[in-house]
Amino acid sequence: MTLCTVSGQNYTNSNLDIFNQVHLATGLTYNNNPIETYDGSPYMNDNFLEGKIYLNDSLVEQRVLLRHNIYTDDMEVKAPFRGDTKEKYSALFKDESVSAEILFQKYQYFPNFDNESNGARGAYLIIINKGAPYTLLQKNDVIFRPEIVAKTPYDEERDAFFEQIKTYYLLNTDGTMTAAPTSKSKWFRLFENHKSDLKKFFKQNDINFDEKQDVTKLVNFINQLTK
Repeated sequence: MTLCTVSGQNYTNSNLDIFNQVHLATGLTYNNNPIETYDGSPYMNDNFLEGKIYLNDSLVEQRVLLRHNIYTDDMEVKAPFRGDTKEKYSALFKDESVSAEILFQKYQYFPNFDNESNGARGAYLIIINKGAPYTLLQKNDVIFRPEIVAKTPYDEERDAFFEQIKTYYLLNTDGTMTAAPTSKSKWFRLFENHKSDLKKFFKQNDINFDEKQDVTKLVNFINQLTK
């Protein structure tokens, strides 16, 4: 069975198709209505970028055009079709054995991730920093804010827009995942046994809990404490 065909190369696997068989042709919708005009973006990057695809952490394709649709949480793939001028898209199969890399960022699918915002199960997260016992992950979310039309001259209007949000997570070596705290007090509660060490760390380091570099530094420190 053909696993996928990309850049003229075939890969075979008897158990898994990397690509979904249904093209992403329906577009973006909200309440079953097409989203046509909006500000912001539902994508991590609007343009398809050259990336890599892995199967069970083994590289199977290193020159394929990818982009992450945050709104639908699909890893979209752009594949050229000879003799067909219309662009067609497919998506990576959502399975923990299939991962992607774009701009040196590794996207891993976690099938048991609980999305509190919509109740869905499973999500792509970016592996920011692998460590033991904690690996730092980043979850990108996007919320669609529909257009507001003024009903009276006194009402304010607003164009439809996509609002992007990022959340960091700590993945323990035992498989449990916890949202990274966004305040010092919450870090103290999460790692109560290391509260005094954390207080010294925060006193010596001005940590912005929204900045990837700062959170990475903090998680590396936690890993040193909990070895």
